[in-house]
Amino acid sequence: MSGHLRTLCIVCLITCFCGTPLIAEQVDAVRKTLVDKNATPETAALFYNLRQLAAEGKTLVGQQDPNVAVARQQDTTDIKLLTGKELAVWGHDFMDIAKGTLPDAPNRDEVRRAAERQEARSLDYAVKAYDEGIVNVFCWHMRSPEAQSFYARELTDEQKRTMFRSLLPGGTRHEWYKEQLRTIAEFAGKVKGKNGTLSPIIFRPFHEFDGDWFWWGKPYCTPQEFVECWRFTVKYLRDELGVRNFLYAFSPDNRFNGEAEFLERYPGDEYVDLVGFDNYSDFEGNRIDAAAKKLKIISDFAVKHEKIAALTEVGYRNKPIPSDLYTGYYGKALAEPSLQIAFFMFWRQSNNTPYVPAPDSPLVENFREFIDSPRMRLLPEAGNLYSLPKEP
Repeated sequence: MSGHLRTLCIVCLITCFCGTPLIAEQVDAVRKTLVDKNATPETAALFYNLRQLAAEGKTLVGQQDPNVAVARQQDTTDIKLLTGKELAVWGHDFMDIAKGTLPDAPNRDEVRRAAERQEARSLDYAVKAYDEGIVNVFCWHMRSPEAQSFYARELTDEQKRTMFRSLLPGGTRHEWYKEQLRTIAEFAGKVKGKNGTLSPIIFRPFHEFDGDWFWWGKPYCTPQEFVECWRFTVKYLRDELGVRNFLYAFSPDNRFNGEAEFLERYPGDEYVDLVGFDNYSDFEGNRIDAAAKKLKIISDFAVKHEKIAALTEVGYRNKPIPSDLYTGYYGKALAEPSLQIAFFMFWRQSNNTPYVPAPDSPLVENFREFIDSPRMRLLPEAGNLYSLPKEP
């Protein structure tokens, strides 16, 4: 079947879906477009439904670690306090699950215990999110095997030159890297809902790889090395470890102005389910048109290549914060009706930088206006994202 015809078939499936449970034939058809052709039915359903919502001009709202609320009220999030509704996407991090400690590290026992505590908390949150119908997204601030930091500034020049390359097959840290992936795979196999099914996870490794602040960034490896590592990562998780509940997300920072730049380190359609990018600086620099252009680039690419598109991180760190930040910046960037952006995720709250306004903030009404716009969706308006085939 030609790529054009396959696209038409998937579009037909998406267009006809009206919130009813998927039939088995539809799940099989969706699986053919995924990185993992044997993905769980829930994972295929999530991909399908995210594409459907995006095609309807709807964008889910989420946040990284939303439990870290400025309001500090138990068992809720700032988004829910402001809107009365729960967020639709929950961002997590594999950073403290795959700790990266070498066997001879002097504090290995302490690190292991901390990792176990963090894993238990992350598991609880991910299971809760899945049971409530929320999308689980995991980034990975991968600690380097030498410096135990994900920031390049904490590595020596020699480590910057060799660290990423050492992860590749035949490299000095290749076995270490495989162990980190095994830890991630084991965790992914534990995220099960009350009904016993595995939660789908959108996994976005090596995020913001076009910058220089992380040790996997653009200055520290060639495009070919990056692609080789990405492909190994997918194949090892999928083919060797049997992870069946991942959708794989390619998400640089915003340092591109055209499709060719965006795709400089793209590993190929067969290794990517979602295309996105993180964007702070365009909004902080009041470059709304630039942000909108980049959203259009990834949206058009996703439609053409049968992918999901998303704004995978966003935030505003400057002071003072514009009074119309949410409608006048984010809303304008998303104003083009043809955009197919599946989700939009705010970064993690802090007292100094609340990316979602605190309940007493003067930005609350502007935030609510943004959330109430026709495009944005929280729960329960997101619908059942994990709809399964009917029983025969």
